[in-house]
Amino acid sequence: MTRGQIGLFGVGAAAAAALLATCAASPIEVPAEAATASDSRRVMTFMYLWYGDEAGNYTHWNHAVLPHWRPIDGLAFKHATGRRFAPPEEIHAPFWPRRGLYSSSDPVVLEEQMREMRAAGIGVAVVSWWGRPDVPGTHDSQGVNTDAVVPAVLAAAAKENMRVAFHLEPYEGRTAASVVKDVEYIRNRYGAHRAVLRTTRAALGARPSTPLEVPSDEGGVPLFFVYDSYHIPAEDWALHLNAGGALHRKGVFFGLVLRHQDQGDLARGAFDGLYSYFATNGFSFGSTTTHWRGIATKAREDGMVFSPSVAPGYDDRRIRPWNLRAWRPRASGGYYSSMWRAALAAVREGGFVTVTSWNEFGEGTQIEPCVPHTVKDGEGIPNSMRDALGEPGKRKSEDYGEAGPFHYLAVTRTFAIRLAAPPSEQGGGGPPRGRAAPGGTVKEEL
Repeated sequence: MTRGQIGLFGVGAAAAAALLATCAASPIEVPAEAATASDSRRVMTFMYLWYGDEAGNYTHWNHAVLPHWRPIDGLAFKHATGRRFAPPEEIHAPFWPRRGLYSSSDPVVLEEQMREMRAAGIGVAVVSWWGRPDVPGTHDSQGVNTDAVVPAVLAAAAKENMRVAFHLEPYEGRTAASVVKDVEYIRNRYGAHRAVLRTTRAALGARPSTPLEVPSDEGGVPLFFVYDSYHIPAEDWALHLNAGGALHRKGVFFGLVLRHQDQGDLARGAFDGLYSYFATNGFSFGSTTTHWRGIATKAREDGMVFSPSVAPGYDDRRIRPWNLRAWRPRASGGYYSSMWRAALAAVREGGFVTVTSWNEFGEGTQIEPCVPHTVKDGEGIPNSMRDALGEPGKRKSEDYGEAGPFHYLAVTRTFAIRLAAPPSEQGGGGPPRGRAAPGGTVKEEL
């Protein structure tokens, strides 16, 4: 594992190449402008804690190919379904992490990741949390519960002046009542830690040029994003989130806006805000960038806050080979920049931006630094599995092109600085647009 020095980011290929050339065994530097943007906490990124190195059996790097939810639509890939990838030679993702196949519990890795986020102008890591570990079924599709990693994440965040919020994932049997217990557990176990973000709905909804941290003695509480919140009726949420409910003033709660109707349901459920999460422009109502300004306006009318989620692209074809319609190529950063521009327009009157994602490699949404990787002949997955995935002969990973491993951190930093600037200084422009990103609407059953 190599430590890199991240200095003044540039966005062009020459600047990125120069940046890569400085990567040596020295600590990562955080430019003053990036630190200022990070301190505003207005840019957050979804971070996944489920990776294991060799000692952890390469958890998640060895992800299995997933079945289609309608078996008949997955028949073309039936000979790949259920089979696992073969780390350390070959992983489940189209990209290869620059730091290698790391463990999410490695404190050195976590500190480096937090410092890279800060250097990119990101101020909050929104960590994926799969429920209380003593409750049956509280794990992801690969059997991982991430709670044990949280103390190490908090320690790393505190060391690097980062903050942490929680992404509540949809474990088996989750209800509004079980979320009450989840929040109580998180507050009791981690709530007093100085790295936990404390804020209020009013602070989150203020103009982006104002900081959003609020001390506990001034009403600041932890921030929670509730993934797949729409699976639980609005009335159940309202029972706990409204005044007098068990969750009232115990946190700030954002629900997922997937369908048009979710706006009204989240308002009736007494959520403080809504976020779009999905990386595919056009996949859902909430992830369609042309809807964002309208969603933000409606949220303000309802006394809520909207956080648009931006992404560099989407590619989950290794674990969901049947999901081609959701694929969005990166267009050398053009797709990411396009989403950022839409997000800045949506939060101009108030709000913050979430980045999908820091390191969701299986869906190809990561902005974490990556490098080219080639699987040698005779290594990795068997050719029969490669053929079943529709990838005959493919042995090279994707990468970030001539701009280099740190390209997406550079782009993030550019927009984070603009977001944190006073409105009069935000202006237009930004990183080069690259090629036009695809954006046709995807009609899925949601």
